[in-house]
Amino acid sequence: MLDGSATDANQNGLPDACDPDTDGDGVIDDLDNCDAVSNPDQTDTDGDGIGDACETPADCEGDANGDGLVDPLDAGFVSARFGCPVGTGDPECDAADVNGQEDGVVDPLDLGYVLARLGTCQ
Repeated sequence: MLDGSATDANQNGLPDACDPDTDGDGVIDDLDNCDAVSNPDQTDTDGDGIGDACETPADCEGDANGDGLVDPLDAGFVSARFGCPVGTGDPECDAADVNGQEDGVVDPLDLGYVLARLGTCQ
């Protein structure tokens, strides 16, 4: 629109109505033109050639605090909840039971699980 109200979701300088719907979903948005190599307007912060808007976060095993990394903060998160019962409605206790053993408690096995995965999902 000439009044400046047109949206530009992928910030390529063109109004969205003028962009092609390359993923064919009927919506012109950041998911179009996911190939960051051929589309320099697509942000690709991790340099993997896929636009950031097109990537979905992977399930990061060992990421107890949910920040997308497995790092010392996760080890601290789990350690601070040793003995915490799982499945009683406390989301932090449930998150700290990372080893998938469904043993009903946050224990040293959960900490070992985190420590074995330090540095992943970065």
